[in-house]
Amino acid sequence: MALGRWRKTTKCMVLFVLVITWFTLGFTSLFEYTWRKPTHASYDVRKELQTSQHGRKRIWEELQVVEGGQMLSVLKKYPWLKRKNFVPNFYTKREWVDAASTSAKADSNFTIVFVHNQKSGGSTIKYCLKTLMKKANKTKSIGTVTNYNAIEFYKAKETAGFNKSPASVYVGTLTFGVCRYTTKPCSYFTIMRDPYERLISSYNLCHLSNTPQCQVKNAKEMSVKEWAIYQGSWFFRQITFNPEFFTHKYENRIDELANGDDPSIREIPWWRNYLILNDLMSNEQKDIVLDYILDNLETWFAVVGLTTEAQMNYRLLEQVYNLPFSTECDSVVKNQRSYSKIADATNTTKEDIVKAMRQELLSDDEVNKALHYDVEIYRKLQDIFRRQVLAFEQDSKL
Repeated sequence: MALGRWRKTTKCMVLFVLVITWFTLGFTSLFEYTWRKPTHASYDVRKELQTSQHGRKRIWEELQVVEGGQMLSVLKKYPWLKRKNFVPNFYTKREWVDAASTSAKADSNFTIVFVHNQKSGGSTIKYCLKTLMKKANKTKSIGTVTNYNAIEFYKAKETAGFNKSPASVYVGTLTFGVCRYTTKPCSYFTIMRDPYERLISSYNLCHLSNTPQCQVKNAKEMSVKEWAIYQGSWFFRQITFNPEFFTHKYENRIDELANGDDPSIREIPWWRNYLILNDLMSNEQKDIVLDYILDNLETWFAVVGLTTEAQMNYRLLEQVYNLPFSTECDSVVKNQRSYSKIADATNTTKEDIVKAMRQELLSDDEVNKALHYDVEIYRKLQDIFRRQVLAFEQDSKL
């Protein structure tokens, strides 16, 4: 009798496992059929999926490309790298955006998040966004997450107050991660500059200013090569940082890593991020993460821009967000500075200084290694930008 009960229980357990396996494989196959390679025939199925809160959440997570056991292992160790609540590229992933009914211009409650890669023309974008919100009487709906307030900002997410009154627009250097805390549809965009030129601009800025990015070490006491090696791949760290680095969970760890530093230095957000990432990730793991980033940039960012293409950036943003960027931004240039402090001679032009320094940096293996991750990301963004423009021009012909 006991044997009969055991057999019956075993059969039930096997049946249960088979049902769960069938459901999991079925959802995966359904996702592959309806989202990765969408066809007209799968449209009705997509419509059914998008009305399911669980299905929609799973869809956005599954859109992220994960290839190989090494990446799966790294994601298991650093789960925050798999981002939450984002909208894919409006131009290059159009079928996903349309199918999920998440077009930014179609939803007035859409949250816009600008990831500011410093010294890449982002101050102009921030100024324009603030102007646009002011004209729409939404000045109180702009949130900033920068090196001045990021630690307090992400600590506040642990309280009910953060989610109680979220902003419509977030801007700043440490915003990549904000979308995970919003309940509304949320969209990232960014503008990136050639990493060598951005680094030179940062070096010049830090001869003239003492903003947080210029602290910890003194640019005036360093050569441009030393500055490049010290600063490294800035944008790579921006999009790999974990907002929890700035919360109570990492307080003890940062105390250990910053042992001996001036207490005020460990409270500089970018430096805290720098220390923790370098402690957590080996160079081999960073290489794997870089491949993951390159595979998913156009999944995470609704639109990307290049510093050298300001007017086209505005046109692309205008179509995505249905805001008059071209009108408000075209004649605005913020935070352009003289290079007189690092000029070798009084008659040297800014262009000559940048060209000479760029060549100096390119000829140095250590510098190239330090900037490698940002260089690869920039190349990928150039390709995405080119395809965005092609899609935009096709739309313009319709």
